Amino acid sequence: MAQPRLRTPTPARRAKYVELVRNEVRTRAQSESGARDRFDVPVRADAAGLAFDPHGRLLYVCDDHGRVIAIEEDGAQEVIATLPLGEARLGSPALGADGSLYVPRLSARGTGTILRIAGGSVTPLPELDGFIWRHALATEVGGGALFSTAYLRPANEGQPCHGWIARIELGPRGAVTRVAEGFEKPVGLAQLGYELLVSDAATGTLTAIALASGDRRPVVSGLPRPGAVARAGLDAVFVACWDAARSTGYVYKVRLDGACRAVWRGPWQPRGMAVDTAGQRVLLTARGACRVIVLPLE
Repeated sequence: MAQPRLRTPTPARRAKYVELVRNEVRTRAQSESGARDRFDVPVRADAAGLAFDPHGRLLYVCDDHGRVIAIEEDGAQEVIATLPLGEARLGSPALGADGSLYVPRLSARGTGTILRIAGGSVTPLPELDGFIWRHALATEVGGGALFSTAYLRPANEGQPCHGWIARIELGPRGAVTRVAEGFEKPVGLAQLGYELLVSDAATGTLTAIALASGDRRPVVSGLPRPGAVARAGLDAVFVACWDAARSTGYVYKVRLDGACRAVWRGPWQPRGMAVDTAGQRVLLTARGACRVIVLPLE
């Protein structure tokens, strides 16, 4: 496997990538309460998964060239790592309690894994089945493990996938256990209190999993191809969805009691999503778009 290239941010390198957000052309997007300004942050390739560091005020963006880009509040960008891809793509990353960044590499001919970026190196987590598709990660409170969406594609196209949620220890053994099963194609994941919220793209559902028991309960159904999930406060999450019949993307706000409303819609097919709670912004990537879409919260 090709050796990953990791770059340590320096002022000189950072200056090379500086792009001031405020100089970008502002466009219009549509919310359920009317049209509002939003703006885009350009990146150099099709953007995929996102993770936001509220302490360092950094947005991490994975792109389809295997690059992980750190974007500062003023728009300055730095490529912090270039990961080996082959035919694979990158999913939605998660920040560890120690500041490490964990990035899922989606399965392509058995090359799926999770890569850890920390301390000047990029290393795969040990003993992971390369044929499992892991789209999204969440860090366990305390930092001792990751939660991951997981599914296996069927041998015959057209048959349903078999999906579950896994817990992956971050110690040297890297033990993997199944937290909950019975999903078809789980692709979005967020921890909210004592529960995990999981979106299933195949069934159009959002499900809550109790961390203590593994018990499942439905939160909402009928969502149009739900994908990325991100926290929206103490009792709600944002869910990015794609309605192929209308060629329209949506961001829904879903409360734990099942209350659901669309807060944004636009002509984009969502991929990754993160929330900047201090800046009151939803950060979104879309398929075929070399940019991060920044949507102000209501």
